[in-house]
Amino acid sequence: MMRTACGKGVAPTIVQKNRRYYANRLRAVLPGMDFCGACILDLGCGEMLLRSMLPADIANYHGIDCWPASQSEAFTCGDLREIEWDNRPSDYIFLLGVIDHLSRPEARLVLERCRRAFSKKLVVSQATPLGSLLGLKGSSGRFPALKQLFTGFECDVRLLMKLPLCQRVWDLTHAPLPLRKLATERVWIISR
Repeated sequence: MMRTACGKGVAPTIVQKNRRYYANRLRAVLPGMDFCGACILDLGCGEMLLRSMLPADIANYHGIDCWPASQSEAFTCGDLREIEWDNRPSDYIFLLGVIDHLSRPEARLVLERCRRAFSKKLVVSQATPLGSLLGLKGSSGRFPALKQLFTGFECDVRLLMKLPLCQRVWDLTHAPLPLRKLATERVWIISR
């Protein structure tokens, strides 16, 4: 049993299953992004899986998570609501699998901090109502409207579907409308 910084126990089989899902989600989101010379901040990074999927020459990556998953210098263990991470701008900020676990005011605060801290892209995941209903995400589902928070930014939304017992991810972004309603997660790619 692994322990998070909050003291919650996580079974290794759950970690392995989630790793497959997160890798599949990243494969659906990363294509087309240019990371050449980029400074990347990965909030809620877990085991820093994103780092392993980036080009090998990325030197400026930093991950933050409340779960002490790494001893790397590129990792900070802590609660992203409480520690300073937005004092130096990042080209890309990833906030995947985090926002749905925060209260609405906390989520809004974190997103406002992200808004000030990224220079190229902010990548945020949000459970859809179906995803919340299936229990694929944490608590609230009462999420600040990203379109309102990021008025004037270019927003691309990817619609992903994950089934509770299957770790595959299907990109439904360009599927016919009836199929898009089966999406369990929206991934917002917000560009300056």
